[in-house]
Amino acid sequence: MVDDTWSSPKPMYMFPNSDFEIWAVGMTITQDGNTMFFLGINPENQVDRASPDIYTSKKIKGKWQLPTRVGEPITTDEYLESYPTVVADGSLYFTSNRPGGVSKMDIYRAQYLRAGKFDTPVSIGPVVNSELGSGDTFVSSDESYLSKRAEAAGMYVSFKKNDAWQTPVYLSELINTK
Repeated sequence: MVDDTWSSPKPMYMFPNSDFEIWAVGMTITQDGNTMFFLGINPENQVDRASPDIYTSKKIKGKWQLPTRVGEPITTDEYLESYPTVVADGSLYFTSNRPGGVSKMDIYRAQYLRAGKFDTPVSIGPVVNSELGSGDTFVSSDESYLSKRAEAAGMYVSFKKNDAWQTPVYLSELINTK
């Protein structure tokens, strides 16, 4: 955005070797516009059929830098982490199949500490996480609502009331169509 007008789109170089096909989805950007998180596979790891990980990139002097894999406690070697969403205070929500969840993929929240560091992720609990699993998760910047896809069931929305997530509401056949 320059002088209230969007510039023409330009490709971002997500990884150093642009000869590879790049896989990067679900970008989410911090409130200050200077840090991006996304789900991706480093093209160097595609040969090993690596699972996707959460990556981050910083914008320095108006240019996005080559991303790096977000380290522990967010991204692990043992488990799948996906669908990152950064909220106003810099904390990250994401889905994972790590132990301690309700289903095979639960939504977790990791409190942002400082200097790119996060606290241990915590499942947001059984009210939102169900046996149907969670995917395609989005959380509003102010954490007042979230949307998620439940496996084979469609999209749901949950609102936060008195600092607690409420039972997700199915978004009807107007949204959930074949």
